Amino acid sequence: MENRKKFLALACLYTAQLIPGHFATNALPVIMRNEGFSLRSIGFAGMISMPWALKFLWSPVVDRWGRGKNHYRKWIFVMQILFASATLASAFFSLNENFMTVIMLMTLSYFFASTQDIAVDAYAVKMLEPAERGVGNGIQAGGNMLGVVLGSSLALILYIRTSWGTTLVTLFIVTMLLSAPLIFSGEEKSPDPVRAASYRDIVSFFRISGIKRLIPVMLLAFGGVFSAMTMIKPLMIDQGYSWNFISAAIGLYPLAGVPAALTAGFAVKKYGRRKVMLASSAFQIFACLMLVPVASGNGGIYLIQVAMCVVFISFSLLLTVFNTIAMDFARKGREGTDFTMFMSVTFFGGMFIAGISGAVAQYFGYVILFLLCSFICLLVYLLLENLFHNGRIADTEECESGCPDGVQ
Repeated sequence: MENRKKFLALACLYTAQLIPGHFATNALPVIMRNEGFSLRSIGFAGMISMPWALKFLWSPVVDRWGRGKNHYRKWIFVMQILFASATLASAFFSLNENFMTVIMLMTLSYFFASTQDIAVDAYAVKMLEPAERGVGNGIQAGGNMLGVVLGSSLALILYIRTSWGTTLVTLFIVTMLLSAPLIFSGEEKSPDPVRAASYRDIVSFFRISGIKRLIPVMLLAFGGVFSAMTMIKPLMIDQGYSWNFISAAIGLYPLAGVPAALTAGFAVKKYGRRKVMLASSAFQIFACLMLVPVASGNGGIYLIQVAMCVVFISFSLLLTVFNTIAMDFARKGREGTDFTMFMSVTFFGGMFIAGISGAVAQYFGYVILFLLCSFICLLVYLLLENLFHNGRIADTEECESGCPDGVQ
């Protein structure tokens, strides 16, 4: 029963943290374009998500301040109330008449949500036994995918049928309701008697045993699938798909990642990190290759729908295992800092590669781009195989008694 409460709380928290943010990054651009905003203004609004990329800068503060009973739970409650409240405040301002105010409030909401994410990740590291991490991270990835859908497509549908204010008030209510299971999830484990976290831990993260060997994999791991997820949207526009189809696809197809993430979580527990991570990495190669005939104009609407589902499934599979590995490397007393640093480095590499994918598609075409994405995924697979073969990453069996201080 206690495990069910713990997993339910994590599922709700990971769902809640992405609802306001993905409303801002996925639904808001559609709303702005419909309201006649320029592409320049829409691009400026993309800066709302910047706090998520920079959250490692204040992760030591979350680890350090408030140490004691239910350290991270206190951070979670406060941050969830704050990012929900910032979203609610946006409901009382007109997007057309108070554009900058709305942008600032949503950026503030993203800041609070990113801080909540640091605390939730650290809370999960402390509350989950090593054998539970696969399942826990499957729940995390699945919850994130559900949050994307709630904050983008479903929120956009609600906006179309009601109003700006009603939509944001509803997001506030849903977000607050999703915090309730944390109350019943049981007390957080007592803090470990170690030195309080500091900003030196951001640098010392790279001295954790095994991290330096992992950095090439971390930087490349999501490059292929991030590029595919980024460029499939303009590809659909270039191929003449309707805005209704594109907006529905962007918001609904991430749902395919929910059962995939949960399956990966249970698979990690049963088969181990090595088998599931290598299988997930291999599946990414297949996902990117599926987009090659789509880019060639073959297969039509049915193939592009299947391909999008496969891309989101591949992302969810690998994300689940990477989150599990990130937990294994987290040091006691620095859970938030280390987990955040691990995933920040990983996502930075993916976002950088995705950032240049547009230029590749512009000069060489979509087919070449997706072939390069497949090559990146193949390279990741080979690097991972080498790391596991040489014992650089611990498998599940080696972590049953704990993986302290990143000594894998």
